[in-house]
Amino acid sequence: MFADVLLRGLGILFLGQLASPTILVSTGDDFVSAVRKFGREGGQLELQLDTAAAAISVANATWSVEEQQQGFNGGTLLITAAPSEDGKPGVLDAAMKSGLAPEATEPTVQIWRDIVFINLCSKELDYNPSIDYEGLVANNMYLMPRNMVGSRVQRRDSVVYTTFHEYSGLVYWVTLDTLPFPDLQKLARKVFRVDWESQVDVAHLGVFSMTVDFWSTAGGEDFNVTFRATNNPHDPLEFMLPEFGGSLMPHRLCAADGNSSDQFLPEEMVNPSYPFLWMVDGSAQLRDALRSMSQSKLTDQRFGEEDPVAIATILDDVSVADGGDVLEQIPLQWDVLLNGPPSLRRPVLDFADKEDVLSMDTADLKIFIRNLELRGLKSTAILNEDGTASTQSTSLQLAAIAHRDRQLLHMHGVTLEVAKSDFLRLLSAARRGSQWKSGAPADAHLLEPITVWKPVAFNRSVIEFEEYSGWGIEGKDIRFVSATPVLDSEVLMAPQSQGDKDEVALGVGIGVGVGGGLILIAILIGLAVVRKRRISRMLPGDWQVGDASQFFQMGAGRGPAVQVGQCQCARHAANWIRHSAMRETRD
Repeated sequence: MFADVLLRGLGILFLGQLASPTILVSTGDDFVSAVRKFGREGGQLELQLDTAAAAISVANATWSVEEQQQGFNGGTLLITAAPSEDGKPGVLDAAMKSGLAPEATEPTVQIWRDIVFINLCSKELDYNPSIDYEGLVANNMYLMPRNMVGSRVQRRDSVVYTTFHEYSGLVYWVTLDTLPFPDLQKLARKVFRVDWESQVDVAHLGVFSMTVDFWSTAGGEDFNVTFRATNNPHDPLEFMLPEFGGSLMPHRLCAADGNSSDQFLPEEMVNPSYPFLWMVDGSAQLRDALRSMSQSKLTDQRFGEEDPVAIATILDDVSVADGGDVLEQIPLQWDVLLNGPPSLRRPVLDFADKEDVLSMDTADLKIFIRNLELRGLKSTAILNEDGTASTQSTSLQLAAIAHRDRQLLHMHGVTLEVAKSDFLRLLSAARRGSQWKSGAPADAHLLEPITVWKPVAFNRSVIEFEEYSGWGIEGKDIRFVSATPVLDSEVLMAPQSQGDKDEVALGVGIGVGVGGGLILIAILIGLAVVRKRRISRMLPGDWQVGDASQFFQMGAGRGPAVQVGQCQCARHAANWIRHSAMRETRD
């Protein structure tokens, strides 16, 4: 917490202490000359980009990377660009060049504010020799790159354009590294060999763009920065590659001298999505993604000895049976994460009352689900001890995903819409407090498979669990809701046990959502330990909570935490690692 406050405070301090002179630059040559002079003399300087006519482009400017590596004095450099009279933002065109002021013999601070960065070149990073698959390309701020030791670079209220391949790769590693699932954290730790600390707050995640409120990595911080892909035909600022109707330069690798044009990026490193990520904002895309995950040939791409995890980032409500094309019996070939965006609302994944939509064919296969609401969960017969079907049924066993007895579905921040009969029995058990399992013999068939039971709050609309395990599901921040409305009279179908004194009626409701975190990729970045946030959300109804031993804490999201008796609902911290051994992606 102290480190977070310190990092944010540094930017305010630098901005407050920066004094004149202020130089107005209207051409790329002027910009480069001013930066080089600042490098020789140090001190404090503000460069204001004059964007009244057009973007400031460094296409015609030249500099020697080798010469500047002889020494670059310390100081504080503020670069701003005020919007033009017609409201368009200030644009800095890097013209696929790099290495302007690459080194600093003394501590240097760069602060970029109100700038749109276009035509940034890409740079290959050193590979971890254990990685067989060649990962990403990095083009994050190579015009004036970050020095992880001697400088701090801050970007504020700015936009950065990158290839879609790099953007989707960024989203992939961001998602993987911020997950609360230990098994996937282990994958990131094995693949990446560096452990610098990073913190990130993500405000928006879409198919073509991501906005971060705050992002800290080795070498710098971002405040309100948006990353955008260059293949969006509907880009709001109209910056896109020519094949999508825009005028950006084709993407190239950064040249060693900073000026000559290096080779073009191959098509597979520009527009195709990262091979282990599917960005899903419609039902057809969901079905295509899951079918792709069933292709065994994709398992040939590995991280050394580690199999990758396939991630479907579901951005909007989807169904497995929308438009007449029904998804059925997909045998998954590798570990899969079905992941919602870091937002207050959990997108709906509707299984449409289908059985065995997905199957876990191998014993060591794992399915992870985060930040989603699962609907259309079909009730199926409960098996007797001899394997025969009984006359009783339940929707709790998630029949849409075929899994063996000892295979678990790992969940975090998931809402399950279950049959009303199942919901009422769970609600009655929660009302019985410490006698939840033994107080109603008639419910034994439903409650016996449940091994972890930590309800936090409940009413006739929703039951909140800090932790839950049962019927092949295990996870934290789990909600159960009824598929059809529950009446007050139905809540009383099973009376609470006499003598229970651990229930408290409340006049306020709470809900738990999971805020997501993403990682920032910078020069030779390795990311570790990111904060994970939960977002408080109000739900209607009269609430009850379990005994004090089940109370847990909720960290601040985008609003204050809501206290329930002695309980605040909870902050989750997740560790994540980022590689210096792969190529990077940008928005």
